[in-house]
Amino acid sequence: MTSVLVLASGGIDSTACIYYYISRGFVVRTLHVDYGQNAYKPEKSALVNVCDYFDISYVVFRCQDIRWSIADSNEIVGRNLMLASIALANFDSTHGLIAMGIHSGSGYADCSLEFQKHLSAVARLSSRYRIDFDFPFGSWFKSDIVSYCKEHRVPVKLTFSCEDSDSAACGRCPSCLERNEFMDERGFLYGS
Repeated sequence: MTSVLVLASGGIDSTACIYYYISRGFVVRTLHVDYGQNAYKPEKSALVNVCDYFDISYVVFRCQDIRWSIADSNEIVGRNLMLASIALANFDSTHGLIAMGIHSGSGYADCSLEFQKHLSAVARLSSRYRIDFDFPFGSWFKSDIVSYCKEHRVPVKLTFSCEDSDSAACGRCPSCLERNEFMDERGFLYGS
């Protein structure tokens, strides 16, 4: 069986990613990175609940004192590259995949198909072709992931998506607005 390390935030996309690989018979482990994000505590709590639900393990990696560069679009420059590098450095199988639940439509450079292609090439080269990145939803939009979750009964109610809060979802940040828009549209509400 192939091993996959899923970079997991406790949100919808990474939870869908976990289900995706479990349903295909992969040995799934998760890695959550604490990089000082405001929502670390509720993210970790959601991830613990998701991992308990799927009976899989998780590891938390902590990094401190990162001074993020923020683009005009509120994009955290280099965030996914940093997460990917941490996952590559912490991959403890002889070969396999590292998966990220990134998707199209965000407008962020480090979610683009070009980023995915180049990251995969760098990972293969630096691991001597033992490890590759996989982006099962790389060309999907958020609405496609939400539909996938509904169709496969992925436990969305266990997830957390907020950029600004260290407890309950703020309801105002881009992640909350996106989540609420898609959840309402498809009949499952936040926290249901």
